[in-house]
Amino acid sequence: MLEPTEPIEGSEQNTPSDTLPPRRRRRAASRPAGPPVAAPGGEEVVAPAIPVAEAEDLVTDEEEKLDER
Repeated sequence: MLEPTEPIEGSEQNTPSDTLPPRRRRRAASRPAGPPVAAPGGEEVVAPAIPVAEAEDLVTDEEEKLDER
């Protein structure tokens, strides 16, 4: 038979933490109540990770050689 995970004797037997099952108690302590809170200001502004290339930067070496002739 399994042993109890918590001592039976405590300072006060009728506290909410004593009446909830252990799994529920741990979860309730780690999460706030209610729905997730959205960031103030609405949508999040995101910058691209890679800067946008200019058209001039996309020209290949062969095209540059043809333009020089």
